[in-house]
Parts: sequence; C-alpha cells; structure tokens
Amino acid sequence: MATTYNSTVLDFRRFGYLAYVYSGARLELEVLQSRAGFYVGTVRDDMPCSRESNEYYPSNEAALDAMVKDTWTQKVAP
Repeated sequence: MATTYNSTVLDFRRFGYLAYVYSGARLELEVLQSRAGFYVGTVRDDMPCSRESNEYYPSNEAALDAMVKDTWTQKVAP
C-alpha cells in the first residue's frame, strides 16, 4: 500500500503507517520487543513510537522473517 504526499511516495511496507498518520513522522519499520513479544513497529527519539503489526512473534528472528517475507499484517488503528 503506497500513498502519495507532496509528490513523494510513502511505502507503508517500509515506513510506519500509524506513525505517519498519528504523528506525521516518516519512520522506518523495525523489530521491537515488549512484554507481549516481538512486533513490527517504529522508534522515535530512541523510544517506541508505534506498533504497526497486528501480530506478536515469539522471537526477533520470527518478526524479522515476517518483515522480510511481508507476511505481517498492518494495524489500522493504535
């Protein structure tokens, strides 16, 4: 899913959709960890900004694999 904004294509499989919608920040996706498990999300100022994936994964490797294979699903709301 891509959106055009000011002639710039925002690739929401690379950048956080929720981070962009709710904070206006174009932040790259990465694997983060919480007590619930590992997830696809974004970081801003060295702090978690958004959890983008619906899923939690049992390991960093499983979450990274989901990112690489594009098998995770995007949350539509925080």
